[in-house]
Amino acid sequence: MIECIMHRIKYCYIYVDLWYKTIGFYQIFSVLQCSLAEVVSSQGSNLSFNRSLQGVLLQEFQALHILIANTQILHSDDQLVWRWDSKGVFSTHSAYNFLTFRGTLITKANMIWKLKVPYKIRIFIWLMSHNRILTKTNLLKKGWHGDSSCVFCGAEKTNDHIFLLCPFAKSIWYWLGDSYNNYTSWHNITDILNFAKQLPKRDRDAFLTIFCALCWSIWKIRNDFIFNNTPLKTMRQTIMIISHLVKFWIGIWKETDKQSAERWLPADWDLIPLQMVALEQMGSATVLGDAGMGLAY
Repeated sequence: MIECIMHRIKYCYIYVDLWYKTIGFYQIFSVLQCSLAEVVSSQGSNLSFNRSLQGVLLQEFQALHILIANTQILHSDDQLVWRWDSKGVFSTHSAYNFLTFRGTLITKANMIWKLKVPYKIRIFIWLMSHNRILTKTNLLKKGWHGDSSCVFCGAEKTNDHIFLLCPFAKSIWYWLGDSYNNYTSWHNITDILNFAKQLPKRDRDAFLTIFCALCWSIWKIRNDFIFNNTPLKTMRQTIMIISHLVKFWIGIWKETDKQSAERWLPADWDLIPLQMVALEQMGSATVLGDAGMGLAY
């Protein structure tokens, strides 16, 4: 059904038009020969009915009154407006977007595609922001039968839990706490993206680069611990992994951009030389390995 908004209601007649399923308001209103604009202008909120409204009818009338109160009535011809287009004009493109995305596009996640980080990391973060990575909770939706609790703390294994709410993730955010004064108010990934969107571009890119390194490192460490029987990294090792990923990625940045990125990191983040990072990337999967996206338990 095409959804539209009546912006102008001069000729929208109460006694003719159907407002409640197949019931016309002529069965409710005592005044018939008038437009909705005339009723609102003359009576405002003191509308009279020939019978008492109760239950659902009363609730719908109250909702209608709120809608009318927030609507500017123009004394001109009525106009149909397609609500899924900024200009109010129907097009097959806007209709397709509505049917595909139900009218909602997560534009904040588009910031990820412009970052100077490996392409697979951008894909991973984009999937994460859309809650599409294979967490236990998402596996259950696909028919998997198993325990959905986190192996680290026993809480339900959701997307937000892995990267923000789990004590393992919280301890990392706490390490970054001096730089991220807002981190205690973040309750989900959307909160983080909202915070990033408000930053100036240089700071936003720096913050999101560190965010990518943090989330990717948490994901790999968890998967290595479960699937590869790799000993769980200590907090110092985890922080070192994140720090060196960031340092490796910003190596090609302009000096001013590097300084912006380092401002978002704690003062003691630089723990080993960049040359060591390159060696680890070439010869070891422990720190910067390429294990793919995989699953998360």
